[in-house]
Amino acid sequence: MTLNPDDIEYPKGVSGPLTEDSSTRENHIGPEFDHQALPDGYRKYLSLEVVEDGYIANTDSYVGILPCANDTFLPIIPKTEVRNLSYFLQKSGRLFHDLDSPFDDEVPYETVLDELTSMHELFIMQLLDGVDRIRRDGLLKTHRTESVTLQQIEGQVDRREYGRRAAQIQYRSIPQHRETKNLNNIPNQFLKYTLEYIARGSYATIDDEEIYQRLDYFHPVESVNLTPELLDAVRRIEQEQDLPPSRQYYLAPLQQARFIIEEADISFGEESTAERPSFMFRMYDAYEDFIRNKIEDILRDEGYNVFDGNIRHRRDLYDSGSKERYELKPDIVVSDDMQDIAVLEVKYKPSLESTDHYQTWIYKQQYGVDRAALISIPTSTGQSGSEVYTRNRFRDSITNFRYSLADFSESNDHLRSFLAEMFGFPP
Repeated sequence: MTLNPDDIEYPKGVSGPLTEDSSTRENHIGPEFDHQALPDGYRKYLSLEVVEDGYIANTDSYVGILPCANDTFLPIIPKTEVRNLSYFLQKSGRLFHDLDSPFDDEVPYETVLDELTSMHELFIMQLLDGVDRIRRDGLLKTHRTESVTLQQIEGQVDRREYGRRAAQIQYRSIPQHRETKNLNNIPNQFLKYTLEYIARGSYATIDDEEIYQRLDYFHPVESVNLTPELLDAVRRIEQEQDLPPSRQYYLAPLQQARFIIEEADISFGEESTAERPSFMFRMYDAYEDFIRNKIEDILRDEGYNVFDGNIRHRRDLYDSGSKERYELKPDIVVSDDMQDIAVLEVKYKPSLESTDHYQTWIYKQQYGVDRAALISIPTSTGQSGSEVYTRNRFRDSITNFRYSLADFSESNDHLRSFLAEMFGFPP
């Protein structure tokens, strides 16, 4: 079953799709609109402003379709032209494979429930793959030292206490420090919580048994409830990569699990009663991931490594003796086998601000690289290509490359030429 413009019935008062990240008249809704038709949690994506002739929907940077009451739907489309949203979603890691039919300009997505791996199911499949790696290489165990008194030696003898007991003729009990290994730590408990959470769902392409098999692997781990403190602890582990060197493979499934819990907005229930599930994603996050993946595809073949600076290759703005710690996290860090050689910032907006330039110059200076660039979307007039900004006094420059989603073939060619000139390889 495919969703197309003819299938969509808008709620009363809505004449067409809304536009993301907008608070203008283009998002006008008539006075007959009933806000109770919106699904629970809609405030995550938009707010309603009462005006004289109805409402203005103030949208955030989310794109997708909100299922409303009485089998009606409220689409939110990108603010920039996207020629093929299925390609964009796939290359940004939000769809598992191409859709069978092209997108219509009026509809942000189409889905074939029998065949399509939806965005939510992609997240879940990636998590299951990460758990398979954990199952292969081992669960994380935390070590704890406890003081015990036993008749046999199982740890390090507490000589002082043993001497005291010996003086009291208590030879049979041996005080000692014993190290124990514990599976009940934050990474394991959060992953188990997430698996328990998704196990309550019903999915088109994932068998329940696939989830239960992974969940069974965590059966020695105690179940916990989700709390803000638990989420904060997981974020800290991700940010600081606070895991033993031999257990760094936990980072990817932890990030995926947190994304599922915080962002995926998974809807549960029988598939037959959820024919058109809510499908929303942050456009600026998707654009950043899309650009990073496209750059990695090009530079990997030329022998370079591409990293997400929010996760790896971060640097401190000040030294360790400073009172406050501020991390530098470029969207993209490029390195050769020896060192970081370039930083790039992705901005999902047509007009750059002074802070965008300041930020990129700081990255360039602090990383000590000769190459730095901004990547943004075209202006409203369709301006694309490259813009060079030079500090004449220092004979130094950065470039803003505008990647248009309206023509992927042309933009990909231009991006390759831009990177070839930047890094000095044949276009």
